[in-house]
Amino acid sequence: MELKELLIEGIKTNEFPKLLYKYREFGSRSDDIIINSEFYFALAKSFNDPFDCNLSYREDYSFSEIEECKKRFLKRNPNISVEIKEYLFKTKSDEYISFMRSSKQELMNNTGILSLSKTNNSVTMWSHYSKKHEGLVFELDVEKDYTFFKMFGMVEYEKEYELLSYLDADKEETTKQVLTKFVDWEYEQEIRIIDFDKYGHRKFNKNLLKTVYFGFKSSTENMKHIIQLCQLNGFSHVKFKKAKLIPGKFALEFDEVNKNDYV
Repeated sequence: MELKELLIEGIKTNEFPKLLYKYREFGSRSDDIIINSEFYFALAKSFNDPFDCNLSYREDYSFSEIEECKKRFLKRNPNISVEIKEYLFKTKSDEYISFMRSSKQELMNNTGILSLSKTNNSVTMWSHYSKKHEGLVFELDVEKDYTFFKMFGMVEYEKEYELLSYLDADKEETTKQVLTKFVDWEYEQEIRIIDFDKYGHRKFNKNLLKTVYFGFKSSTENMKHIIQLCQLNGFSHVKFKKAKLIPGKFALEFDEVNKNDYV
């Protein structure tokens, strides 16, 4: 199945990269990725940016806007009961907006997000998300498990945004919430995998994990631990590399690690 057949409506795709990266610290959560072959899809409220997934909505709507929204709802849900249809059109405007607000909040409260990056050599990302270059980065080969990425979106970085509408489709507005961030975060080059149904752990195909990059300051002990963990849990195909500083540049490059030296 081609990747384009797996994309959800409303996600802007552009050109999807073949490799994606997850920055992590050493510890039990990184161990679990290897031991259980799973990544954790986080709730939006756990993110460090107060604007992230927290865009503002319009509060004023005309009567005609609300009536058109009700008609669209009925068209999308032709099999709902007569009682619900009658209730829908008897509902006052302010009550209907309150209902739509609650509906969108409920969807956001159950949406899980896996944040990934298109780059593995961001000095700032290594500093912020991999414990000041003491941590590691997981490289994912997208072509090995397209289904894992079937709900993805590239984050768009903006200086400002249009207010969202409670009357637009739930998933469409939630998608905007999840994929719009302030321009100062642009260095992250973020791509998000979205699960509208639940947050928490999700299994992945072991072949998805291609390479583990160790930070410039990663200890030999931590490197040995991860390499041995991979060997014991079906990731013997994974390659390992370690970062080094490039003289005269504010940049990183990576040397391959001989895993036999650590097994």
